[in-house]
Amino acid sequence: MIEISIFGLELQSLVDTGSMASTITESFYREFIEPLGTKLSENSFIQLKAANRIDIPYIGYINIMKLFWNNAVSS
Repeated sequence: MIEISIFGLELQSLVDTGSMASTITESFYREFIEPLGTKLSENSFIQLKAANRIDIPYIGYINIMKLFWNNAVSS
C-alpha cells in the first residue's frame, strides 16, 4: 500500500503494476469524487476484463494523473 492523492484526497492505495486501469467503487465515487464536481465520462469502446477474461462492468471513467514514487504517470 502507498499513499496517493486524488483530487486533493489523501488515500492509501494498492498498486497493481500489471493492470491497465485502476478502479474505485461506485459508492466511493458518489461520496468523495462526485461532490467535487467531477463527472464520469462514458465510452462504449472501453472493455474491462478480469484475469479469467470475465467482463468487469463499470459506469464510467475519469482520467487522472497519478504520482508514484515521485514520478508522474498518466492514466
